[in-house]
Amino acid sequence: MASKSKVHLANPCNAALTPYINQKTKAFSMESKIPHVVHAQALNTAIEELIITPLRKAATTSACLVAFATGSYVFGKQDPVNPNINIYFLVEEGAGPAFRLVLAEQFQSIRRALRQEHINFCVDCHPYTVSYRELDFSNAITLTSKVMERKTGDSAPWSLPPTIGQLWLNHVRILSGDETFLEELAREARPDADWFQAIHEALSRYKNILDHLPWCLDWATYPELLVEESLRYAEEAMKDSLTLALRPEEINSDIRTNLYIHWKEGAAGCLEERFGADGKWIADTVADIKSRFRTELTWTAEDAATVWKTALHVWEIVWNKYQARLLGDAPSSPSWTRRVNAFV
Repeated sequence: MASKSKVHLANPCNAALTPYINQKTKAFSMESKIPHVVHAQALNTAIEELIITPLRKAATTSACLVAFATGSYVFGKQDPVNPNINIYFLVEEGAGPAFRLVLAEQFQSIRRALRQEHINFCVDCHPYTVSYRELDFSNAITLTSKVMERKTGDSAPWSLPPTIGQLWLNHVRILSGDETFLEELAREARPDADWFQAIHEALSRYKNILDHLPWCLDWATYPELLVEESLRYAEEAMKDSLTLALRPEEINSDIRTNLYIHWKEGAAGCLEERFGADGKWIADTVADIKSRFRTELTWTAEDAATVWKTALHVWEIVWNKYQARLLGDAPSSPSWTRRVNAFV
């Protein structure tokens, strides 16, 4: 499947942060930290040789129908300090558990190999991203991955919500296997019950995870962990606001792909146009914290708590936008779509 070129957004984000951002997100006091920094080109080489190559081999020698990469790395928009790569595997029904164990061995080997290059390796078990990682190095490569089993005879054989599949198809890199299986991922999205349910599920999970983050991390010793995870969910919520901002005719268009991949340039303009000052604030705030986090600086516990509370505020704004659109487009939706389930 050929990669599709994209048009750059017409709405660049304003780099100047609003007074509200300066009020809500204080200037962090940090000190210089870990001396060993791996340059972007070396990180790209590590991704190709130490991650993609062994995972391609594992997919080729196992019961994998197709393996493919997508996301910011494939688009050439990865973070220069802490890049993320998305690699997914499609397998036949029933083959998932065995192949996940094959990948578990590969991930351990990758972690050891990257450690030799002074690079952390974190497997993003989306949406539950708190996972094992080293804390010794400045750079980290995050791998977002999933093994999906084919459900024969199902109208959505890969169990993907309508908010995801089409977006993946806009730009992929085939690592191994038969790319025609990717055609089964495509689902035309529209603001219907399935669409709202997918957004509700994502936002509900993000809120429960954010609520528990201060309990599950030793952020008094490693405050950057709370910063990293809080930022992760603030960014996810902000990206869901981009979905909510789209008109029905835009949901399946290149506009959505461009906004997701080039969000640092275009999100603030789009969200300000559609949601006003709140929309611009969440885009600028996430971009500001992300920029600060990538500078190899030490964070205090007080700073980490501020970022966590800011992430909660970002989430709250997006949840309110979801509620407003739900009320406008689907006012007769069941009551569970208007609450965040508390997992107890």
